[in-house]
Amino acid sequence: MAEAHIAQPDVTTNEEVREPGKTATGASESVVDGARVRVSWMRFQPRDESGSGEPLAHETAIFLLPGWGYTEAATPTMAVGQAFADASGSVVYAIDTYTERTAAYVAQREAQAAKAFIDTIPAPRRILVGQSQGGWAAMYIAAQMPDVIGLVLVNSMGLETRRLGSFMLSYVKENVDSSILADYPAHSRSATAELQAANWRYIREGLTEIGRQVHLAGGVLPYLERLSAEVKGMIVQNPCAGELTMPIVIVNGARDQLSRPDSIIPMQRPDHRGSPYLPSVKEREAYLRDHLFSKSPYIRMIVARKMGYHGLVAYRPLEVARAALYLLARADRVRAANQRASAAEQG
Repeated sequence: MAEAHIAQPDVTTNEEVREPGKTATGASESVVDGARVRVSWMRFQPRDESGSGEPLAHETAIFLLPGWGYTEAATPTMAVGQAFADASGSVVYAIDTYTERTAAYVAQREAQAAKAFIDTIPAPRRILVGQSQGGWAAMYIAAQMPDVIGLVLVNSMGLETRRLGSFMLSYVKENVDSSILADYPAHSRSATAELQAANWRYIREGLTEIGRQVHLAGGVLPYLERLSAEVKGMIVQNPCAGELTMPIVIVNGARDQLSRPDSIIPMQRPDHRGSPYLPSVKEREAYLRDHLFSKSPYIRMIVARKMGYHGLVAYRPLEVARAALYLLARADRVRAANQRASAAEQG
C-alpha cells in the first residue's frame, strides 16, 4: 500500500478561524510513491443553525471529497460543505488533490494523499462524504481508518464496474438532461428559471476549471491522457467496499445516468410497482450487504426523485446533508440499542 508523506505547506490563505460561518483555505503537498500530490482544502464552520439537522459530537469532523471537475473552492462544493457544517454543527473540510504533471494519475495515489491530510486533523471521530468520483476515494480512505464512524456516498462512483464507451455515452446524456432540467417537477416557472440559471453557472464554472486543468497538465494532450486515466479509475467497482466496517449511507438521484440506482440495486424480477430498482429499504440493505458491503453493520440507500440528476447534491445540498446525517444518527441509536440488549442478555 502506498505511503504518503506530507511536505511543508506551500500555500496558505486565510488564518485558522473559528467564527461561525467563516471559512479557511490552504494547501500542502504529499509525496506518494515518489510523486508529489498537491492537496488543497477549504474548511467550513457551522453557522447558527440550531435545530436544522442532526447535531454531532463536538469532537467529530466531516471530510468532503468532491467529484471530478469540482475543486474544494467550486461553488457546488462550497454549498455542500456549508450545508453539512450547518446540519451537523461540526467542522467540514473539503479536499481536492492533483498529481504533479510529470507523474501519471493514479486514483489510489491521490486518495492516499487526501488521507495523509485527514490524518493531520485532530479528531477522534470522523465522517467521510464522497460525491461521484470522490465516493471512490472515500471508500478507499475509509477502509484504512478505524476512527471513521460513518461514510456518506452521494451519486458515488465505484459501486459498479462499467464499460468506458457506455459510461461516456451516459455522461453526454446526463449533461444534456441536467442542463435543461428535463422533467423537473417545479411548482412555478420562476423556480425552474432559478435552478436553470444556477445550473448554467455551474457549467460555466466547470468549463473554466477544464481550462485550468489543461494548463496544469501542460497542454491538451497531457490533459486528455490524465482525464482518460481518471475516468477508467472511477468506473471500476472499488475493491475496498467489502472491507468497510462503518455505517454507510448512499444517496442517489433516481435519474442519475452515471451512478445508476437501477444497476446498484436492481430489481431481480418484475413487480407490480414497475420500479427499475429495489423499492424496499430492507431489500436494498440485504442486496448491498450481499454484493458490496459485506462487513458494514448498517446500510441505507435513498433514491431521490426530485432533481434526481448526478448533480443532486449541488441542487439540494441541505436536504442531502440532513437526510444523510439523520440516517447516521439512526445507525448510532441502533448500535446503542443492540449493545443494551446484548448486555441485558449477558446480565
